[in-house]
Amino acid sequence: ETLPLIGPALLDLLRPTPLRELSNEPLRVPLLLKLARAYRLHATTPLTFTAGSIRLLRLVDADNPYKDEIVRDFVLLLRAVPSLHVLATKELYLALTVIEDERGNAGDGDGGSEEEGDPGAGTGTGTGTQLAFPSDGLLEAAFWAFGEFGPGGILEVESLCTNEQLVALLEGFLLAPTPGPPFFSARSFAATALVKLAVALPPHRPRIAAALSLASAAARRARDHRLALRMQDALCLVQCRA
Repeated sequence: ETLPLIGPALLDLLRPTPLRELSNEPLRVPLLLKLARAYRLHATTPLTFTAGSIRLLRLVDADNPYKDEIVRDFVLLLRAVPSLHVLATKELYLALTVIEDERGNAGDGDGGSEEEGDPGAGTGTGTGTQLAFPSDGLLEAAFWAFGEFGPGGILEVESLCTNEQLVALLEGFLLAPTPGPPFFSARSFAATALVKLAVALPPHRPRIAAALSLASAAARRARDHRLALRMQDALCLVQCRA
């Protein structure tokens, strides 16, 4: 019962800031893993689990040695609990994007209130959407959910984006020059999501194939042969199902 109270406070303390010394990093990293487990095992409502986990995932970068474990455990629970499918997919989308409403105001994409309020601080229907380029952990979890549940129309039903806009969002991530690390794992998740969307949404298959081809070519030009091979594998899967 105390998790909804202490979870957000601990995450605030674990959020890196210029005023916090790097010497705290060895303590911060395992605490994130322990808090992720606490949300998975002791969250009393789907909203508590979703809001807390999304806020935590925003702090899990590529250099976190527990990133894969944290993302995997989140995904496994999300897959196993049907009541989380709509809520988590919606809130991951809101946390991952900057959505402009009809008045031109941008949502802050911060995952919003942690507990019994609305965990997504985004606006309702978005007229324009772009990725906010947050952490690797959040990107990977969101892209998995988009590929797994996006074709079911969850985001359309929630009036967040159309299937076409979802494809464009993933396509934009693959083709955009990202700052900092190359996001190899996140790009792999995005490519897998596009493969799933190509299977579920045949009219979008040519566009998805073209995006994967361009991403592979861009990776080859950058001499990132591992990423180029991953994009080529995804492209082959799309073309084989045509």
